[in-house]
Amino acid sequence: MDLWLKLLAFGFAFLDTAMFVTGQATSPTQDGPTTFTAPSSLTTSASVFSTAALSTIAPTTPKPSCEEKYMDIPVNYTYTYNENSKTYSVMFASDVQCDSQDCAKMLQNLQECEHRTVNLSHSSCVPPFKQILLETPPDPTKFKLEDCVQPEKANTSLCLRWKNSGNFSCDERKLTYSFQCAGKPIQSTKEKEFGVENLYPQHTYTCSSQVFYNHRAFANESKTIETDFASPGTPQDIECSNKSSQEGHVTWKPPNSVFHKFFLCYRSDGDPECVTLNESLTSYDLKQLKPYTTYHVTLHASVKGKAERNGTKAKCDFRTNAAEPSKVRNIHVSRKTDNSMTVTCTPPTDLNAPPGNYVLKSLIGDSEKKTYFNETCNFLVKDLSYSTEYTFQVYYKNGQFHGAPESASHSTSYNSHALIIFLIFLIIVTSIALLVVLYKIYDLHKKRSSNLDE
Repeated sequence: MDLWLKLLAFGFAFLDTAMFVTGQATSPTQDGPTTFTAPSSLTTSASVFSTAALSTIAPTTPKPSCEEKYMDIPVNYTYTYNENSKTYSVMFASDVQCDSQDCAKMLQNLQECEHRTVNLSHSSCVPPFKQILLETPPDPTKFKLEDCVQPEKANTSLCLRWKNSGNFSCDERKLTYSFQCAGKPIQSTKEKEFGVENLYPQHTYTCSSQVFYNHRAFANESKTIETDFASPGTPQDIECSNKSSQEGHVTWKPPNSVFHKFFLCYRSDGDPECVTLNESLTSYDLKQLKPYTTYHVTLHASVKGKAERNGTKAKCDFRTNAAEPSKVRNIHVSRKTDNSMTVTCTPPTDLNAPPGNYVLKSLIGDSEKKTYFNETCNFLVKDLSYSTEYTFQVYYKNGQFHGAPESASHSTSYNSHALIIFLIFLIIVTSIALLVVLYKIYDLHKKRSSNLDE
């Protein structure tokens, strides 16, 4: 009985399949499962199986175009350097073909700044192919990152500059640069030079930079830069004092900063004289100075790095002790009258002490006759002996010392006034004698005449 029922079911299933083949079934819709038309009394397991099997058939997905698929495909340029060649090779991020060839084999040994157009294709996409223009960057070995900071600014700033060491045919307008220094954000620019200011002296900073061509990096370099020394501090507790009339003494304490040497300068009225001192010194003696002269002293520390930097000057003043004045100059003696002389001179070059006065001594031979004092070197010496040779010694005497004397000699004249009086007296006496003689002659002549008359 069961066998007959199975045979009957198989027959109805066969008839149902025949109906589908001859076009009595409905067409499948796009979205829903396929449905079939069958007698209501013949709902069997075979018909259910056939309907479910047809509903699992999916529509075929069309392939995209290669131009769309590889619209934003990354391009990697690999630079190869050896003794014989400097070339680029191009790699794509996807497995593609270039003009129906293997890209890895086709895009080898490219020269710098070379242009090449390729069509990208693949079995997973259809034409139109993706056309891409390849531009190889310049040779990265021609680019070197160098330090460009000015020596005077090297203690608080840094500067980096890309230098091109060779010619190339690439469009330099497509070159851009990125810099990152001292923990600051990356800065992109078309300028080759980059700087950072307001840094700390004697600190180490790390900088990195890249060069881009057509927005693709091809050269990069990092530098570790140490900023230069700061200017030294001011020497502490500087003191100046005199040791003698020609020596002074300077002491100080070193600044609390890095320095390599000291510069000490001193002057009175003219240009300063300077000496370089070892960093370990804390005192210095000044020699061959002028007596009783005020000196102005400056001292500063110096450090030598990329540039020589000087610290703030410490200052002090002192005056040397008094000493003997120099000689008076240009002594001149002239006769004023028969027994008076005028003595003048030019002041000494160096007084070497507070103002004093001039001293004049008159001598006959080695015997000192009289001493005169005056605030200026202009003496009138009176009441000298007539017709006598005098020696005059003149020197300057400051508050503590007197200088070496300068001498000059001159003779007084005879007493012309007495001579005139004597001559007048002699003339009078002679005149009287002459009158007496004349009178006697007259008297004798008169007596003789009288005698003749008688």
